[in-house]
Amino acid sequence: MDCPQHNTSCRSPCTLESVSTPETAPTLPETLAAKHRKKLRHRIAIAAIALAVFDSWLGSSAFMGAGESMAISLDTTHLDVVLALGAYPVALILVCVAGGRLADILGRKKVFIWAGVGFAIVGLFAPLIDTTAGLVALRALMGVAAGLILPATGGILVTTMHGATRHNAWLWWRAAGMAGLVLGPVVGPLIAHTLTWRWIEPISSLVMIAAVILGAMSMKNSHDKGSRFSAAMIAPTLLLGLGLLAPYLLVILAKESIGGIVIWGVVTILGIVSVAGFIFLNRRLVSPIFSEDIAGHNARLWLTDSFSAVHVCGIFVTISAYAVVLGVGAGLDSAQTAIAMLLMVVPTIGFHLSAHHLRNTRSITRQMQTGIGCVLMVLAVICYYLLNRGQVSVWSMAATLVLAGSGFGMLRLFGHMGVIKVTGTRYAGTLFGTRTFGNHSGTALGGLLVGLVLASGGSAVLAQDPQLALEAATVANVSIITVVVITSIFIFLKHQVLGFEDVHWHHGVPDIVDTSAAPDPAATASPKPPITP
Repeated sequence: MDCPQHNTSCRSPCTLESVSTPETAPTLPETLAAKHRKKLRHRIAIAAIALAVFDSWLGSSAFMGAGESMAISLDTTHLDVVLALGAYPVALILVCVAGGRLADILGRKKVFIWAGVGFAIVGLFAPLIDTTAGLVALRALMGVAAGLILPATGGILVTTMHGATRHNAWLWWRAAGMAGLVLGPVVGPLIAHTLTWRWIEPISSLVMIAAVILGAMSMKNSHDKGSRFSAAMIAPTLLLGLGLLAPYLLVILAKESIGGIVIWGVVTILGIVSVAGFIFLNRRLVSPIFSEDIAGHNARLWLTDSFSAVHVCGIFVTISAYAVVLGVGAGLDSAQTAIAMLLMVVPTIGFHLSAHHLRNTRSITRQMQTGIGCVLMVLAVICYYLLNRGQVSVWSMAATLVLAGSGFGMLRLFGHMGVIKVTGTRYAGTLFGTRTFGNHSGTALGGLLVGLVLASGGSAVLAQDPQLALEAATVANVSIITVVVITSIFIFLKHQVLGFEDVHWHHGVPDIVDTSAAPDPAATASPKPPITP
C-alpha cells in the first residue's frame, strides 16, 4: 500500500500514528520563555564585558600614589617604578590595534577568553615579584592581554547584539572603562592600605576570572569571514606604538637631564619615522590592518580617538594631582584620600552614564554637553583659587572636586559607534582597537606626567607640605585648562567635518547589516554620515 508518510509503497505498512505531522508554531509561553532566555544571556554577556573592561582599565590607574612604597619594597628608585608601571599601557597600545584585527579574524569570543585567562594567570604571580625586572615583565604581559581583551569585547557587542541591547552594551563598555580609570585611585590605595600593593593584581585576576566564566557561558562567537591575519600586520601597529613612545622618552630625558640635543633629536626623528612607517606599511600590506577607506577617509575615526586621548590624559593627571593635594596638603593618609576623591569620581561616572539619557530626554546635544562640561571645569579652577587661599582641607577642596568631576563626565563630544555606523561590522574589533589605542595613549602619557612631575608626592606622604600641594594643584589646574582649550578646538573640527550634531544610534539610522560573509565595497566606503542641524 502507498505510505502517506513517504508517498511510496513500503514493505511494512505505516500506520497513521507513525506519520509525522508538520511542526506546529511555538506557543506564546514558549516564545516568551525564549525571549527571556535570550535577554538573560545578553545581560550576562554585558556583565562579562563590563567586568573585563573595568578590570583592564583598573590596571592603568590602580597604582597611582603607590610609587614610593613600591620603590622601598623593591629597593629601587621611584623613576624605575614609574617606568615599570608604564610597561602596562605601553604594551597595551603596542598590540591593541593588531589585537583587534586578530580578534576579528580568529574569533572575538575566542580571543577574549584566552586573553582573559592569560591576564588572570599572570596577575596571580604578583605577590612573588621582588625585582624591578620582574615587575616590568608582569606589567607588560598583563598589558598585552588587556590590549586583546578591550577590542575583542567591543567587537563582540557590535557583532552579536542588536538594537537597544547593543547600544546599552556600548554604554556599559564605555562607562566600565571610565569607572576603572577614575576608581583606580580609590580602589588601589584602599587595597594597598589594608593589605599591600602586591595584592592589587591578584584581586584584579579574580575579577577577570569571573568575567571569563560569565563570557564563556553567554557570549556568541563572531569573526570576519574571508579575511586572514598576517604576522606582518604586527609591524605597522608596533611602529605606531613606537611613534607614541618617542614623546614618552623625551619627557624622561628632559626630566632626568639625560643626553643632549643630539639624543633628543634622534628620539624625535625615530618617532616621526615610526609614524610614517605605520602609514606606509599599512597601505602596502596584502592584508592591511584597515581598509584604506576606513583609515584614510573616515575623519570621525581620527577625531574620536584623538579626543578620547586628550580626555583620558587630562582626567588621569587631574585625579592624581588632586589626590596629592589632599594627601600632602591636607595631611590625609592613603585610605582617607581615596575616600575623599569619591567627591570627584562619583560625579564623573554619574554624568558619563547619564549623557545618552540627557540627549534623548532633554534634547541636549553632545556639543551642548561638552560645552557645559568645559564651563564646569573652568569653575572648578576658579573655586580652587577662591577657597584654598590658606590651609587646604577636604571642605575647601569639595567644590573643586565635584565641579571638575562633573565637567569631565559631561565631555561627550564624539560617540565611537558613529564610526561603525558608517563602516559596518567588519573590522569591529579593529576599530575598538583604535579607540583603545587613543584612550591608553592618554593613560600612558598621563601616567608618565604623574610619575615624573609629581614624583616627590603622593597620598602615601603624610606630612603636610604646602609647597608641594601648591605644585600639584597647579599641575591639575593647568591640565584642566589645557583640556578645555583642546576640546574647544575639537568642537570646531567636528562642526567642519560632521556638522553641529551627528545622528544618534537609534535616530533614523538603520541597523547594521553584517558584511563579514562577503565584503561589499559599498559597506566599507565611508561617506559622511547624515548631518542634523
